[in-house]
Amino acid sequence: MSNDQEPFTQTHVTSQPGIIGASWWRESLANAPDPVSRRNAIKLALGVTGGFVGLGALVALVHSCSEDEGEHRVERKSSLEMQRSYGWSFGAASETVTFDGAVTRPFDRSTLTRLTPDLRPRSPKGVPYYVSTLFESLGAVPLHKAEGDPENIAPLEQVVTPIYTPEMARAYAQGSALATLLSKTPHEPLLVIVDLDGPSAVAFAAGASIGLSAVFSFGNWPHPRGVVKSHRTLAAAVYYQPLFAQLAPGELPLLMVLDRQRLATYSDDATQFDNRYAARVPGASVLANWGVRRVLYVTPSAAHIEEPWDLSEDFAAYGASGIDVKLMSADAFSPDYSAPAVAENAPSPYYYGGRPQTHGWFWRDYPWAFGALPKADDPDFARPGTKYRVPAPASKPSALASASNIGTVPVAVSVATGAVLGAMLSPRSGSWNRSDGSSGG
Repeated sequence: MSNDQEPFTQTHVTSQPGIIGASWWRESLANAPDPVSRRNAIKLALGVTGGFVGLGALVALVHSCSEDEGEHRVERKSSLEMQRSYGWSFGAASETVTFDGAVTRPFDRSTLTRLTPDLRPRSPKGVPYYVSTLFESLGAVPLHKAEGDPENIAPLEQVVTPIYTPEMARAYAQGSALATLLSKTPHEPLLVIVDLDGPSAVAFAAGASIGLSAVFSFGNWPHPRGVVKSHRTLAAAVYYQPLFAQLAPGELPLLMVLDRQRLATYSDDATQFDNRYAARVPGASVLANWGVRRVLYVTPSAAHIEEPWDLSEDFAAYGASGIDVKLMSADAFSPDYSAPAVAENAPSPYYYGGRPQTHGWFWRDYPWAFGALPKADDPDFARPGTKYRVPAPASKPSALASASNIGTVPVAVSVATGAVLGAMLSPRSGSWNRSDGSSGG
């Protein structure tokens, strides 16, 4: 927008993407000894200062000025940082999220301010690996307003509703069954990593809280068009908040809790918001310092017998360090369907292999117990996870060749001011969308 005749002087630079307007530009116009701007040139053309410019020149100057003010470029920026700056529903502020399985009974919204501390790991060694980003989204207040967005965006703490689904009930029972096995049989120190769909992962951790210290690792915010439906994970955490709030601190084996949808398929910038993220787990050297030589990786079902690519490097490092990594599907735990029906509304106990007779076989498939192994009949259920072997580090898919591609959103940035005008989601709002834009970096 500048030329050699314009006496614009930059007094300072701000790198914050959400600052609307360029104060140094305004200051230069006010303080320059003989400011000559395009608007001054237009005034000259109109005879305001006594000069004369032909009509063609006037039209050209007006057109140039309007183009510069509306022109924008497209840049990819961190989705999470854009949400922190402009609100959780950045780019879709008129939309919201839905909660399948919503609990209709009243709950105290004032307790939401304590969600982050209530779900903090009970074991101190798990605290450095606690990623509470998702929980912190509840009370976040936008720092800036994107063009076209409403003045007030309802914060998530006013939108979220607890959910409880049949899948969560099943995962809770599965987590409880595993924790019961681990707590009743002396075994070598181990780390458990549960990698289920968000709400089920939270429920599994709640059920396992009788013997494991949950370490939640949810590194994104919900969004109305989010490819990761993390608002449901948040709603599940709200449902179980009272349970976690009453747990006492203690040195327990750690349970890393991951959302398996964190790397959900993403294909369309115009209709999807990329709120994906990579998992974070303790490294091999950390486990060695803790004396942990066993890792149990829990997947949703027997069909999921390998880890996602964001865990492959860590798992390869575990194997190289002599740490025994084994895989187990959560559906290895199920009720005994041959047993008489329990009382109405009473939860059925879950067993490894689905029967009390096969429950103890867990320690034969995962021979980490001290002393004599519990007696158990030879089970007749599929256990492909017991044949798992740590692979070489997996190559990232071509669409995700760089981790910097994950969790980014294309935004319109003003060429004139460097201000963020809005997300390039469709349909879009704001005057910047009604002008021709240029694309770039």
